[in-house]
Amino acid sequence: MLVCECRSLSDRQIHRLVNEGARSARDVARATGAGMGCGGCRSKMKRVVAVAVEREIEKTRVDPPIMLDMSVRVEG
Repeated sequence: MLVCECRSLSDRQIHRLVNEGARSARDVARATGAGMGCGGCRSKMKRVVAVAVEREIEKTRVDPPIMLDMSVRVEG
């Protein structure tokens, strides 16, 4: 999907930039110039960046360890 027509920036390119370390629409704008022309794409760009950042966070999220009861019972 084309996000910024002025800079021909797609959602895939934004996801790639987030994967490479961009964490905000401002980071994407600095890297690409998107949102700096007419400004019509800013809200769409913010949404796409938010989704991409959330996906990156989900990739690094670790589930809590499963605690097993490994106690030894001695009957006597």
